[in-house]
Amino acid sequence: ESSASDEWGQVDDQTMALQAAASRIELLRTTDLGNGEHAAEAVRLIDGLSFRTPRRSAYTTRRSSIGRIDANQILKTLIRQEELSSLPRSTRRERDRDVTIIVDVSASMKQWLPALIRFLARATPRLKARSFTVGTRLTRVDQHFSAPLAERELRAAQATIPDLAGGTRLGEGLLSLLNGGHREAIRGSVLVLISDGWEQGDCTELRTACARLGRLSYRFIWVNPRAGRAGFTPEVRG
Repeated sequence: ESSASDEWGQVDDQTMALQAAASRIELLRTTDLGNGEHAAEAVRLIDGLSFRTPRRSAYTTRRSSIGRIDANQILKTLIRQEELSSLPRSTRRERDRDVTIIVDVSASMKQWLPALIRFLARATPRLKARSFTVGTRLTRVDQHFSAPLAERELRAAQATIPDLAGGTRLGEGLLSLLNGGHREAIRGSVLVLISDGWEQGDCTELRTACARLGRLSYRFIWVNPRAGRAGFTPEVRG
């Protein structure tokens, strides 16, 4: 009886420990990455993120048992023989869809920069993304994040960003992305812009750039880290 009760006690302890760990992770998942006593701990959860590359249909096809009826293959088969043993079918092949990530590194985003740089370091190699930072200028940074980085390498990569925690010229930066040879890379891609929308430049440029990016990309996702805070209202024109 004593050993049985000891076993049950150990099982209960393990269950309680697992529940406590799960509750802790759930708490950290809803922590503001730019503020609060748990922010630094929550940022480290980014290391465990899993990424799934978006897919798109290619122009080429492959034989399949469940795809559409392949009329071309039927004709080719009938030329070689008089009858069909089965209806040939085909489905489109799939390939990875391009991903572009742009992170606002201006002063208004300073409290989120450790989390965002860490996110770039994890997402860029796993999604094979083109990654940029934007502040007073647009800087391509995926060459610095092409492989998983240790803490020291992460800090070194961050130091290569020339306008870190400086001013904000979003519209100008996004227009330079469109006019600087990256237009075709954006076409049909998933485009992710992480910014709070503070703009020191001309908002007309920002509006024009976003309209063009929205038309070119397959999906344009704007992530505003302030939007999750209680009482947030979109009062900034950007």
